[in-house]
Amino acid sequence: MELIGYVTYVAIRQDAQDPDFANMLRAVGSVQQQQTIPDPARNVALNSKSSNDLRTLSRRSMFDSRQASETETTNAGGNRTMADTSTILQILSLRDEKGWSPERIEKEFKLAPGFLKRLGTKVAKP
Repeated sequence: MELIGYVTYVAIRQDAQDPDFANMLRAVGSVQQQQTIPDPARNVALNSKSSNDLRTLSRRSMFDSRQASETETTNAGGNRTMADTSTILQILSLRDEKGWSPERIEKEFKLAPGFLKRLGTKVAKP
């Protein structure tokens, strides 16, 4: 244990006697003390990832609750405003390959009026 302390002591003394190392330390300057109260404006880069993560999680939660309420509304006879990927692929097949009208597709899938218009005409299959 004493050998480790001695080796460390010798290494520190050698660094202190090295003129190049001393010049580098002078060029770097003294240590600036950090503020004790964090300034949110200075921590933007640190908080941006967690902020994006929180935003993503809150949006997912919002969509989950929105879909749950839509499921209840659809079961009560209402029209859907959201659709999953497989439903969208079926809709595109009926519209583009079989030539069904948007009104017929919306009625068949219990979609809200204008759903296909919002989907657009330039949707390609993956």
